[in-house]
Amino acid sequence: MRQIGKAKIWLRRRFNTSFDNRLENFILSLLEIEGLKDVLRDFSRGKLMWFQIRTIIELAKFKHTLTDVYIPHAIKVAKSTEKEIARSKYRHYLKSVDLESNVQEIIRLGYVNLFHKLESYRDELVSLVNEQLKEREGIETDIKEYLKETFKFKIADLKRYPETINRINWISNCVKHYGGYPKKNDPPLVYKDLDQSKKIHLLIDDLTEDIDFVIQFTARLFKTAILGAITLKFGRLFDNSDQEGQDKLGPTAALLSTLAVVFFHSLKDEKDDEFIGKWESFVTHYSKKGN
Repeated sequence: MRQIGKAKIWLRRRFNTSFDNRLENFILSLLEIEGLKDVLRDFSRGKLMWFQIRTIIELAKFKHTLTDVYIPHAIKVAKSTEKEIARSKYRHYLKSVDLESNVQEIIRLGYVNLFHKLESYRDELVSLVNEQLKEREGIETDIKEYLKETFKFKIADLKRYPETINRINWISNCVKHYGGYPKKNDPPLVYKDLDQSKKIHLLIDDLTEDIDFVIQFTARLFKTAILGAITLKFGRLFDNSDQEGQDKLGPTAALLSTLAVVFFHSLKDEKDDEFIGKWESFVTHYSKKGN
């Protein structure tokens, strides 16, 4: 227990944001379950943890670059051009020019890049988990296929994702395949009645909020993959003749499998705050009982 306390202090000193704290609390709470400390140690540190932290930093930098550099510059250029047109002798011919189009184009392309970053994150996460399972545990498998076969959970299935992620994907597809016009089938409810002859008009605030949403959603995908890896390792315990190990960790394996099912189903919820609370109380309850 003293080691866990030291780990919390070290993590707080090195990374002190509410998002990091939530992520670390989740991992550290698992360490308090008897029998899980050694299993989780390799997954909660090293490559995977730094990968998650790197992802947060890159997405935050992406948001800063868009909202504090590119978009403000495009707005500045649009205003400057508007003043020049107002002084031009051809202003009557140029008054129909859409000066905000460049600003909107940057925002729309921001959505394309945002969803691409989420897809790339998911694919790299799966690869890293597979790599860690092979190197640390000697298990050569595909965690994506394991989740699909064992829990009927497809980690890349957008139907499993929140509405916000599906909306981001829909905007991205409209930009990539329809030139920014809202012609993609099955539009989100908020875009259901858009004029298909006009390009999608997006707000800067919506983009920043959606980037923040993707940042926290990567943590949920992270937990999904880690939880899948842990249940996979525990499941392998019952494929051999280690009766002592089965007797010791059997209840924990059953607990994890149950929690995995609940968690995978909750992934599509817009927020997971309520589930996090239930998870932590569940973990605390079982840790105090000693399984």
